[in-house]
Amino acid sequence: MKRYVGLLSEVKDITHKNQTDVDAYVQIAKKYNGKILELGSGSGHISLGLAQEGYHVTCLEIHRDMIHLHEEKLTDVTEDNTTLVLGDMTSFELEESFDLIIAAQNVINALKTKEDLLQMLSAVRKHLSDVGVFVVECDYPSIDLMKSINEVERIELFENPRSNMNIEHKVISKFNFDKMTRTDSIVVTEYIEKKIKRRIQVIKDFKIWTIDELEEIFKEARLQLMLVSGSLSSIEPFAPDSEHMVFFLKV
Repeated sequence: MKRYVGLLSEVKDITHKNQTDVDAYVQIAKKYNGKILELGSGSGHISLGLAQEGYHVTCLEIHRDMIHLHEEKLTDVTEDNTTLVLGDMTSFELEESFDLIIAAQNVINALKTKEDLLQMLSAVRKHLSDVGVFVVECDYPSIDLMKSINEVERIELFENPRSNMNIEHKVISKFNFDKMTRTDSIVVTEYIEKKIKRRIQVIKDFKIWTIDELEEIFKEARLQLMLVSGSLSSIEPFAPDSEHMVFFLKV
């Protein structure tokens, strides 16, 4: 029997389905091998791909609905290679070490203060093996891009395969360029034949971390920066026009 899943979680699951970073993380896993921990694993898009390749993945996620969505997708193969943990990435205690820890898809932007980020990095240090690598991936903060979408309503229309109903997903992002923060006003409506079945309205705040800020915080957390790449799919020197910031760290 399917457990209740909130509308916002369902929409997040749908909008992440077509992401192409799963193959990139499989290639990273091949380099470092061993046990994997994914922080903020969501509904499992990356972890499922890794588990399918035979890696054992521990998935740490703070939202029960996302864990329920992940559970629904497990097969005999991926279930054997997956451990799901309900927990907070700033304060987890798993009593084991990992050879690869992943913070993918802008997960760290949910940490809105330096103190939160340092707490997460402290927990990561405790769980990295002697040869372990911590990979942090987030978007490069392009001021031009942020200005182009600032306070502009963005609308996505698609079908919810769970209910076979239509979804309208509206987002307005407001940026504070002095504090480098983003506030998203989100309205999600599920409807059929113009009749509204479910609607949710939320406001979410994010911190936009710069490369200089992150490098200083990594240093303060006593994590050694091995390299920074401007691409997830290949190791490329970081450049101002890079779309991503990918950090490889070790103890």
